[in-house]
Amino acid sequence: MLLETPFTVRKITTTTPPLKTYAYTAQVKRSTPTWTGTQANTVAMGVVEKLQSLALQTHHVHNVESFHKLQNQFTVAGRGVDKPVFQRSLWCSIKCRNLTPNWQSLVVERSSQLCLVCKRENALQSRDICSDACQDYITRTAPCLLNLPTNGQKFKDISNQFVKTWKHAHKPVPDVTSVWKIYCGEAMNNRYNAYRDAVERKQQLAGKPFPRGDGMRRREMTAGNEQRRFHGTKMNCFIGLLTSASLCYDNTCAICCIIREGYKLKFVGTGEISLAFQRFGRGLYFSGTSSKSDDYNEKSLKSYNGLKYKAMLLNKVVVGKGFPQTVDDTNLVKPPNDYDSILGEPSPTGNLNYDEVVVYNEAACLPQYLIIYRV
Repeated sequence: MLLETPFTVRKITTTTPPLKTYAYTAQVKRSTPTWTGTQANTVAMGVVEKLQSLALQTHHVHNVESFHKLQNQFTVAGRGVDKPVFQRSLWCSIKCRNLTPNWQSLVVERSSQLCLVCKRENALQSRDICSDACQDYITRTAPCLLNLPTNGQKFKDISNQFVKTWKHAHKPVPDVTSVWKIYCGEAMNNRYNAYRDAVERKQQLAGKPFPRGDGMRRREMTAGNEQRRFHGTKMNCFIGLLTSASLCYDNTCAICCIIREGYKLKFVGTGEISLAFQRFGRGLYFSGTSSKSDDYNEKSLKSYNGLKYKAMLLNKVVVGKGFPQTVDDTNLVKPPNDYDSILGEPSPTGNLNYDEVVVYNEAACLPQYLIIYRV
């Protein structure tokens, strides 16, 4: 079979469905190697088979290391020129995309959820969009927010995480009314990804079990020990409360500033509440306990149609190798040597009631979802 893609190898026989093969091969190469005969057959088949196990998820943190290893294999064996695919894409260039005929019909693995952009076609498996056109819209308009359908699995997962980690007994558990997926600008994404990859190269954490767990149910860390954590802060506008979510240009609206420009250390402690609770110095604070983060966003309270709402950010945080801390140390400006973050942990001998993660590098965190909840 001749694969008519940027990666062209002759005389390959495979049980891989051709519809999938187009997508897999387009992900890997941007130029045509000069392999022939048995060498081409062996090398190409080995990589295509491995890519099957990755499905169409090479852009996810769980698979980024495996994907880079496969790319290295191609370079050594084929002496070709390889290049990583763009984030949230299957190709490394427009040229490679255009050389893959009719890719929308070739990539047949789709989810049951509609595309967040057009809301007409089913999204690609493990993706939010259905086509290049919808991806281009996000790229052009970023930073932007798209509303997750309340009957979708992502909305349910985030809502469940929010509700299950609401631990303050004196505060009633609120109702999550909407969740918005945040698409940051390219510069912010690149900075975050570069930092995560640098931490992973240093600490080699991917695939290792978390230090604490319950036997067989222990989870494994991803690259850079990336975790999802809450952050509460001030909101001056009504973003997320209306049918669309447009960022405001009020420099004192912390939520919109974070989505547009990222977290900034220069603003640490400028809020009335955050100024009083810098337990671990001038860092960026996150928590796995939603009700803990709610303590910091009382100024996000908004009245709309006679009801009261608040907003909270759910973020990706590169925890890396965390240093456990159970007592305050307000003089900290960075973690101890060879550590990437501070882990504030509740302890009978300490003064913390709920968990905190503190990072001191602005590149270590990226807003991912905006949660609107009724109080």
